[in-house]
Amino acid sequence: MAFNELRFDAQKIPVAEINLDKQTSSISTIGEMFAEDRVPLGIPIKKGKIDRGSH
Repeated sequence: MAFNELRFDAQKIPVAEINLDKQTSSISTIGEMFAEDRVPLGIPIKKGKIDRGSH
């Protein structure tokens, strides 16, 4: 499986590293988070990491 490693920015401020699956364009993993206060509303954060499992 091939991935694209990207960085999610909000108003030119780095927020988090993400990996996208090239075949499905879905987020496969979320890496390091740089700016917790810039994570979009409604995205849960637990223990300093974005929690994909709570949706």
